Amino acid sequence: MAFINGRLVADDFYYGQPWTIGLKKFMGQSMPAMVLYFRPVYPGAKFLNDLPVGAIPNFMNEKPYLQLNSVNIAAEYCVKVSF
Repeated sequence: MAFINGRLVADDFYYGQPWTIGLKKFMGQSMPAMVLYFRPVYPGAKFLNDLPVGAIPNFMNEKPYLQLNSVNIAAEYCVKVSF
C-alpha cells in the first residue's frame, strides 16, 4: 500500500508483476513523503489459485513470502503528435 499524508493513494495485490504507481495526479500538492507498506503473501492465500503457475512464489518451508528486489523512480513523458 502507498500512503501520502496518511491517505491511501495506491494499493496492489500480488500477481507476479512489478507495481507501477503514477504520481502525476499528485503534482502541485505538498508531498513530504510517500510511505510504502508491504505485507507478505501466505502459502494458503486463496487468490494464488487465480495466478499463472510461474507467478506463484516459492514458499520455502511453508513460510510467508516477501521479496523487494529494487525501487526505481523514473520520469515518464507524454507528447501528443498530430499529422
